[in-house]
Amino acid sequence: MKNRLLLMLFAAVMFTACDNEDEGLWTHDIPGFEARIIVLDKDGNNLMDPNCENNIIGEISATYNGVTYECEDLSGIYEKPEVETRFAYTPFIGLYNAEFKFTPYVGFGPFDGHTEYDNETVTIDLGDGVQHTMYVSNKVNINGKHVNIKRSVTCDGKEAVDTLGITNVFVFTR
Repeated sequence: MKNRLLLMLFAAVMFTACDNEDEGLWTHDIPGFEARIIVLDKDGNNLMDPNCENNIIGEISATYNGVTYECEDLSGIYEKPEVETRFAYTPFIGLYNAEFKFTPYVGFGPFDGHTEYDNETVTIDLGDGVQHTMYVSNKVNINGKHVNIKRSVTCDGKEAVDTLGITNVFVFTR
């Protein structure tokens, strides 16, 4: 009887501890994002490929928040880390060349997924005297365990496309 009374008292305490007031205690890991760029010549060669004889990787620059970024070689940046974590750390790098599904491209970012951006301006110079204007927006609305993300990256008024095996890429011809 004594044990049964103790068990009922323990259950009553545990049930009263359950409520919905901890809705705001969720932690969300929102991955970063980048803008991807490919430049093709008139013959369809990818000028972002370091193995292409006429590649223009060294000629490209991007200006963001008053800072001009030259293209960095980040080959192997996406190799599996020795120590795995559960948090997607995305430090801002700037302009870099990388590969996605074996297709070389130049990326700008990555932008932090948690940070709000409201039409941030990035000016891309492909080294041919023509500048392209990119706008980056990211709005994150967290309501308890529900996350709503609205992202937009446009360049010269156009949305990115999926092509050459790469998702979300801007393709220019030079």
